[in-house]
Amino acid sequence: MREGSPPEHVAAPAVAEGDHQEFGAVQDPLYLEREELVAARAQRDRGLLTFLLDQRVHLPPQCVVGDADEPPRLHQPDARRGVRRSQQPDEDVLGNHLAGEEAAHVAALRDGSVHGPLLVRTECMLAHAGQRTFVGMRAEVLVTATELGQLVADGAALAILDVRWQLTEPDGREAYATGHVPGAVYSSLEDDLSDHSVTGRGRHPLPSGAAVQAAARRWGIDADTTVVVYDDWNRAGSARAWWVMKAAGLGDVRILDGGLAAWIAAGGALETGAVTPEPGHVVVAHDDLYAGALPTLRAEDAAQLGARLVDARTPERFRGDVEPVDPVAGHIPGATNVPSTSLLDASGAFLPDVELAEALGDAKGVYCGSGVTASVVMAALAALGADAALFPGSWSQWSAERERPVATGG
Repeated sequence: MREGSPPEHVAAPAVAEGDHQEFGAVQDPLYLEREELVAARAQRDRGLLTFLLDQRVHLPPQCVVGDADEPPRLHQPDARRGVRRSQQPDEDVLGNHLAGEEAAHVAALRDGSVHGPLLVRTECMLAHAGQRTFVGMRAEVLVTATELGQLVADGAALAILDVRWQLTEPDGREAYATGHVPGAVYSSLEDDLSDHSVTGRGRHPLPSGAAVQAAARRWGIDADTTVVVYDDWNRAGSARAWWVMKAAGLGDVRILDGGLAAWIAAGGALETGAVTPEPGHVVVAHDDLYAGALPTLRAEDAAQLGARLVDARTPERFRGDVEPVDPVAGHIPGATNVPSTSLLDASGAFLPDVELAEALGDAKGVYCGSGVTASVVMAALAALGADAALFPGSWSQWSAERERPVATGG
């Protein structure tokens, strides 16, 4: 889809070349009434063509049909038409590359508006003729305890980092020493993943790339190493480690979904004492993480996002009822409150993609108290394949700049 193209309808999902053998035919378009197409990106790596739109679009109810006995199907009169990405209103937009016998099934889609990352709903729900499903970018961000166990058993080039941290207990070394995933190295959020010598950028300023490189080498990381990070409290420490290392330019960094508790629940063993690996030789690409491989926001940028700016703190801190850490209570005007813990289930694992997409809407920026728990929301957005930016200084920077406006209440 070229920017500024005239058609009023665009298609959300399509079947990529070669997938007809696994899928059968996708037999109808999903029409989206276009208000304004800001950006479109083809994501072929998941087998589907998904257009990610920056503006609100609508799914007309007549696009989904079916009955109570089976999932709704997508229907199209002529499945041999080939994919066309844009056409005039009332024309068919999407067909399969090759006709097949079995229609793809979809779960029921809500009528009405769908926002930015919620287009991931369409992809997550698109069916699985041939027993195939699509789960966004989740596998590139998260790893299950079972998958981690298999990586260990396979002898993969692997570094496991224990990033235990809590606001009330920032040093997790003692907890690490009493029991950790075998082979895991302790990573300090305060010492390794922050630079407290930096002023004016909140309570947990980002470290330099040089500092991340030195720490990563100490943790035994090479260029081809898969890095798995975990914690034992609401994915805060591990998400911060994930974000910092990805921003520095490391390629394969994943969060243990469900944290240490998931490892134990899966029957994983623990070992005690410290682990000192052979030094690695990784070279990071970015020295300034504020302008690194992942996008960031300045305070001025955050102020312009309105409801697309997510505040990841607890509701009482967002409303300004309490403020246990920073000098001023409240939130950035216009921001939407989505507590980071609301994106986790009772076990501490990330919610399914469809629920994450529904919770996060068209979020484009995220902040919290000091940039730590906001990383949990950033990880959820990344798992959906959604583009968003972190405000690293977060509320601790905003509230320290006295000229900044402050909102309170819901």
